[in-house]
Amino acid sequence: MSLVVCRSGGHERIVMTTRDIKLPGVHNVENYMAAIAAVDGLVPDQVIRTFAREFGGVEHRIELVRTYHGVRFYNDSIASSPSRTIAGLRSFKEKVILIAGGYDKHIPFDVLGPEVVEHVKLLVLCGATAGKIRAAVEQAPGYRPGHPEILDVTPFQRAVETARDRAVPGDVVTLSPACAAFDQFRNFMERGKTFKAMPGWGSHFDYAVFTSGDDSVGRTVCSMACVALNAAKVYYEEKHDKGSFIKNIISDNILISDIYMRAKELHVAAEVPRGVFVIRPVDDRSEAIPVDVVQNMFPDRQNDFVLSVGDDDVALIHQMPENSCGKDLEKVAASIEEALRVDGESVVFVGIGTLALHLRDLAKAYKEAQIAIEVGKVFDTERYVINYENLGIGRLIYQLPTTLCEMFLQEVFKKNPIDALDQETLFTIYKFFENNLNVSETSRKLFVHRNTLVYRLEKIKKLTGLDLRQFDHAIVFKVALMVKKYLTSRGIDA
Repeated sequence: MSLVVCRSGGHERIVMTTRDIKLPGVHNVENYMAAIAAVDGLVPDQVIRTFAREFGGVEHRIELVRTYHGVRFYNDSIASSPSRTIAGLRSFKEKVILIAGGYDKHIPFDVLGPEVVEHVKLLVLCGATAGKIRAAVEQAPGYRPGHPEILDVTPFQRAVETARDRAVPGDVVTLSPACAAFDQFRNFMERGKTFKAMPGWGSHFDYAVFTSGDDSVGRTVCSMACVALNAAKVYYEEKHDKGSFIKNIISDNILISDIYMRAKELHVAAEVPRGVFVIRPVDDRSEAIPVDVVQNMFPDRQNDFVLSVGDDDVALIHQMPENSCGKDLEKVAASIEEALRVDGESVVFVGIGTLALHLRDLAKAYKEAQIAIEVGKVFDTERYVINYENLGIGRLIYQLPTTLCEMFLQEVFKKNPIDALDQETLFTIYKFFENNLNVSETSRKLFVHRNTLVYRLEKIKKLTGLDLRQFDHAIVFKVALMVKKYLTSRGIDA
């Protein structure tokens, strides 16, 4: 959060914060700064703040149309060139769902491609230029199949419906076509109005406006009242959206003192057990996570929240039954991992944070779920469901400075570096640890004579100075192996 400060006559005062500005984008912050300088001393700061919080922008220019099921929809239909669409995309902090394409003015889209790769999570194309925009994105530096996902959908109405249906709470959908509208509409204004008036946003009317009279004055009054009511409705929905509230909590974008007040306003129970799960693709080149599958598994949108966070992650905040424990969380995570498998193969990691017993604990549990995935990928490569509470000493090692880890390995392996051990010897060591340092059981599992195993352990002692049959030496060696794994994951050869 940044402050907008006015300095005049050697004095300075805080006019508002950037959070007070409803319009997205740094350029709108700069516009307000210029306007504040122009009216300094003429308009009270409170009036400026109120206006900034309520003004949704000029029609068709990154205009917030509505918040529907926690998704914000923006009408930027005036963006009829790549440069205007680029400016619109840069206005949002998160990756957006972009609806683009239209009349072909025979202009290049090369500059648009990299911006779409950087700022868009789902690209929905329609119109005559769909193929050209797709080619520009797929040829852009940094593009990987599925990042962003690209869909060709016609006609325009279906494209909007597709974007709406694929969005999850916390997402932004913006109509910013980068093209003129003449292939399907008379002008950009008709295109924007069609986007705003799309049917199917809900199964009921939100409100109806009636005025007395059938002349032009009555029509004007009716239209003005409709615009005012719609603006009030959009502001209310944005302010009272539970999904955005939960996302702000896990992202640490809300003060702890404000959590209680907002929870009361939104009728969100503060003290109920909730599980926090982070779902992340196993491979960076994998397709995007099918959020709709996760949403369908947890359809209670009043108590369960499926949120897109970061570039590829999906967070699930799931209300758990009373007296739930770590095993209950693991059952939920396992069901998610199984539901998202492709051809029987695991394609996602599911990280689990500790059970959050209060809303204020969600941010901590979310960070723990992220750490669980990061640490698990290093120390437990065969698991796809990773519980933070089960990370053990790996959690500590992951937070150590790499220089300290290198010093530890040098101290432990004074005679020879750990790389002096061949793969067969390392395999023997792992089996010895798996069987709780039991020589007889390990030799049986390795199908070798007991004396052969003793000979190998003596060889290890000679190379490293550590006798793995002694508990203290075994612990040191086990930790050293984990430290080595950690350094290797960081690209350090120690």
